[in-house]
Amino acid sequence: MSDRVLITDAGFGPVDPAERYLGLADLVAAPGAQRVDLGPETDPAALGPDLARIQAIRIAFPAVSDGRGFTLARTLRRMGFTGRLRAAGQD
Repeated sequence: MSDRVLITDAGFGPVDPAERYLGLADLVAAPGAQRVDLGPETDPAALGPDLARIQAIRIAFPAVSDGRGFTLARTLRRMGFTGRLRAAGQD
């Protein structure tokens, strides 16, 4: 059993093990991919035209005090991303 927990507006739940996120470099090689992992240092312009087909983006927060992920999320929304945004913290 995974010790990872998904926190939503409805409460706590398990993370779906079938849900796969690809790195930004792998996104180009997998044109059907709909979920991507981004580091807080990622330039959102790197998503380019792929942004329209992505359903979910998981943004890494390497430390509790690192707020770059919030800035990235805000920028993605301003660019028109309407899909699911997730935060991923330390394991």
